[in-house]
Amino acid sequence: MLCLYNISKEYAPGIGLLYADFIANSGDILAIVGPNGAGKSTLLKIICDVHRQDKGECLLNGKPIFQCKNKIGYLPEIPYLIDNLNAYQFLKFIAGMKNITTYENIDRLIYYFNVEQYADYKLKNLSQGQRKKVALIASLVGDPYLLVLDEPTNGIDTMTLIKLKELLRERSIKGKITILSSHVLDFVKNVATKVVFIKEGKAMLENINMQEIERIYLKIFS
Repeated sequence: MLCLYNISKEYAPGIGLLYADFIANSGDILAIVGPNGAGKSTLLKIICDVHRQDKGECLLNGKPIFQCKNKIGYLPEIPYLIDNLNAYQFLKFIAGMKNITTYENIDRLIYYFNVEQYADYKLKNLSQGQRKKVALIASLVGDPYLLVLDEPTNGIDTMTLIKLKELLRERSIKGKITILSSHVLDFVKNVATKVVFIKEGKAMLENINMQEIERIYLKIFS
């Protein structure tokens, strides 16, 4: 279970993430939805302990999030890669950061996302879409209990998008939690089990019918 209690982080008075309060249970695929500048990326970074909140608590299974980093996988909106490594070396490096010494999970993900044909290429020589797939795989190394995806559909091809949807549903069945942000409401409608709308720095869980998400989005943000 992921619990956020009154999370706030201000970059200036009244600017930033002003209030976030919600719970994601095991098996949830929770989408954070809102316009640019609403605070979505800030919220995701707090959940991953990339940023620390000014106020409030972020707990994973009852523990502060900074004590649970080995259980978290994170795909930032703009991925950070080590360009002088090839894809396989980079993924092994990520595994080492998580104290993982076996690479079966990496091999499976490389083949699942069709990266094997360029896994030996240096990352600096890959296309933007290829780099995004490597970064996506990196977030999945170790099969994390909590997966955080910031705009995962940006820059990926249709086949990768289909496989990502399948993988997220498999994670849900296994009782793992996924938190994602996306501007693509069709993607959210197809995969999410819960939605948090974030407006003017305030994020609250809304119980909605996913098939109504476009209408509700217009109502909230128009």
